[in-house]
Amino acid sequence: TILSQFAGLLKPSGGKIYLGQNDVCKLKDSALRQSVGMVGPNLPLLKGSVRNNICYRHPNATEKEINFVVEHCGLEALLASLPDGLDTKLKEAGRNLSQGECQRIALARALIGTPELLILDEADAFLDDEATALFSEIVRSYPGIVVMATHNIEHVVMSDQIWLIDNGKLCWSGPREELPMNLYAELFESKVTADSYKAGEAVDV
Repeated sequence: TILSQFAGLLKPSGGKIYLGQNDVCKLKDSALRQSVGMVGPNLPLLKGSVRNNICYRHPNATEKEINFVVEHCGLEALLASLPDGLDTKLKEAGRNLSQGECQRIALARALIGTPELLILDEADAFLDDEATALFSEIVRSYPGIVVMATHNIEHVVMSDQIWLIDNGKLCWSGPREELPMNLYAELFESKVTADSYKAGEAVDV
């Protein structure tokens, strides 16, 4: 809900959200698409070509801009494996691709044109180790503002400012350096426990 409000998809019930000097709710759709890139579970890929999906926000993108996001999102091998490369037709929601492949294309769609605000809603889900490393580098080096929702502790502690939300309530916020060690330990322990279950290890809960 918070991220959708940042992206101008939902109006806040109170107050206003500004991107620079602009109220996001008053921006025209074209200006909003240029200013905000978003990856999230409620923004699936569309039926059509890979190229059209990547350029959805930025329809006048040059080949140089397309190649830039293809490279930065590690899409070269995928495109080489598809029958028509960038012009390969996708089914609704990208059902002819894996979830990880869909995430990479969705990230490229959000990145193209280098929007001022990049919103990542669990955008690191379904990525393999190689793609996760690329994702981390994108976040570290992005020249604009990045707002990210994640359960990955490595990505949490990359952030300058952290908000911890539990059951819809803000339980802590502040700069990374002030994150209490007990909260860090709880977050890290929850990740270890989850990873142990995935690996089939016996753990005490």
